[in-house]
Amino acid sequence: MGYTPHRGKPNPNPQLTFSGKWLSELGFTVGSNVTLTRQAGQLIIRLSEGE
Repeated sequence: MGYTPHRGKPNPNPQLTFSGKWLSELGFTVGSNVTLTRQAGQLIIRLSEGE
């Protein structure tokens, strides 16, 4: 978990960045459309239908 630059202002926005071959092994490729779902304490990332 990191933070996006906020030009020195307080309260920066949290940011997650994922990269690696494991993403393509799961079907996530450059340009893939994804659906994000949030549930109690979870962030679920899925390939959108038709991918």
